[in-house]
Amino acid sequence: MQVNRDALRALPFLAVDDMGDRVVNLMPLWDGTAWHHWLPHEGRLIKMQTVGVVVGEYLAQVAEAPTDLSIPFLEFAWQRASWPELCGLWRHLTDDIHNLATCVAKLEYFVAEREAIGSGASAFVQTELEYLLVLARSVFDLLQELIARVWKQRVRLLDPAAEAERKHRELPAEFSRIVLKGKSDVRSAEEISAKFPVSPSLAGAYASAGAFFSRVRDVRDNIVHGGKAIEMIFLSERGPSIHRTTHILDALGVSAVPKEENSNLISLWPLVARVVFGALTSCDRIIDALARDVLFPPQLAPGYSVFLRGFHNGSLTRLRNRYSADLKRASARRPGPRGPR
Repeated sequence: MQVNRDALRALPFLAVDDMGDRVVNLMPLWDGTAWHHWLPHEGRLIKMQTVGVVVGEYLAQVAEAPTDLSIPFLEFAWQRASWPELCGLWRHLTDDIHNLATCVAKLEYFVAEREAIGSGASAFVQTELEYLLVLARSVFDLLQELIARVWKQRVRLLDPAAEAERKHRELPAEFSRIVLKGKSDVRSAEEISAKFPVSPSLAGAYASAGAFFSRVRDVRDNIVHGGKAIEMIFLSERGPSIHRTTHILDALGVSAVPKEENSNLISLWPLVARVVFGALTSCDRIIDALARDVLFPPQLAPGYSVFLRGFHNGSLTRLRNRYSADLKRASARRPGPRGPR
């Protein structure tokens, strides 16, 4: 919806003179005490009496609730890269994060209601875990499509020599074409720099994500195209578990300590956390490297952060805490010298 630019000057947090042709997401503002929200109407803004946010993004200097998420690459999207041709992709990425949280919430629900569901509860967990892998792959592909569009239409590199080369070489829209050579060989940072007109820092971020992406893609493709379902899931009051020899653990590079009550079973949560936070962290690192090399416009709301509120953010928060606890227990039980992981 179109709003008169002068009308936007009524918003104290918005740097109107730095907008350019970017789209402004008129999200709610939390000032630490109360909510403020404006909606467009006939070219002007109407202030609404808002009592809270149920789901969506909002601006604040400090999160209103402990489960509201700060996702660096999504904040970058609104603050510095909200051009019209990118907004749809940013929205799809935001939806995928909500869906990741919903997947984790459903896993928790299946465990809690295992007796009511009956003997088929483990199949619910199994199929949800497979969907989680599909979502993680989707996040990478959406991010790369977005970067390819930025590279073609909006980028101006800080290095003059690199900028001259960039004008004649586009980036592919598929993440796999950047980080892989052949079907599964992961490119090094040096190989990525040699093949594509990207800086060493961006090539390094791509290379770091490449190994993880390759693992997720292979497992996902084996499930979707190869018919190799994830093996049996075991449910108890202690949570979901899988057998310590299950192929997906090795395929995703997950190591965990067997449960005390059964040395053959390993908690499923470290694997779930590896998929979810591996994807999000990889995206953050790639966008951070891109932002260091590319001359992006200034922030639309200087001094503010963008927070994401969702129905199931609490599940992601619990997963992060649970994963940290599992790592600490693993370190405590591992013989020999211990150090940070």
